[in-house]
Amino acid sequence: MEHFTGEQAVHDPKIIDRIHECGQDILDDFVRICKENGFRYYLAAGTLLGAVRHKGPIPWDDDVDVYMPRADADAFKKLMLDRPDGEPYHIQCYENEPTFVHFYLHHNKRGTVYKTKMTIAKKRRYMELWLDIFPLDDHCGTVTVWDKLTGRYIASFKRELEIRAGLTQKLLSFRQKIALLPFKLISDNRLWLLTDWLMRRYNRKSCDYYVSWTGGCPFPRNIMPKDWFEPDCKLLYNGKYYNAPGQWDKVLTQRYGVYMQLPPEDKRKGHHMPIEIRV
Repeated sequence: MEHFTGEQAVHDPKIIDRIHECGQDILDDFVRICKENGFRYYLAAGTLLGAVRHKGPIPWDDDVDVYMPRADADAFKKLMLDRPDGEPYHIQCYENEPTFVHFYLHHNKRGTVYKTKMTIAKKRRYMELWLDIFPLDDHCGTVTVWDKLTGRYIASFKRELEIRAGLTQKLLSFRQKIALLPFKLISDNRLWLLTDWLMRRYNRKSCDYYVSWTGGCPFPRNIMPKDWFEPDCKLLYNGKYYNAPGQWDKVLTQRYGVYMQLPPEDKRKGHHMPIEIRV
């Protein structure tokens, strides 16, 4: 296990290779659990792009991303929360990490270290390398006035929770401030539960679309037909095959546009700025 700190943690060429190796270990454990329990998953975001464009991790990416339909994500979370402490891989979510106010899940590898200024300041219980799990909720596919309002509230509530938890310095827009006025006195927990409820509002209906509220793509561009995902397919990622949306080209085009074109060199960097890594 190698240890990197300070500038070395960001710039040492060894570290990204070790992060990629560890990320694939976490992905393989996640896939094993999915196979054993019949959970659906698909490569997502930068990991899906890496599989298509690089046949492996994007060279400067520093995490692994997957989609899971909400029912599978909920079942996976319950299974992992019920596991005894000490397992080599474990879940990180709002239920077991009070400052983790996100609406996606982390599948973490014990024994690793991945610290940023924010995680240290918030005294996070878990500061480890991880895999992002983005739930896919049902959606009707249309964008009514109510749908637009729901999307606006979800974005505003997420940002407010992140500000309260000290996870972002990005200020709310004027529109978000207005939307939040009636909810300013609501506790963090109630605001989290309200946001979670809004995300799930179509899940008991028969819908032909998914929406990824947590995957980083703004509404309504985060709405995708379910037949883009099923039947799924296998894509090569760093020498192994993993599940991916059957119509991955449409998923990537909707999110990234001309996705095969490399970004400018100054944009080729990871999402996070670690100050200590141990892998």
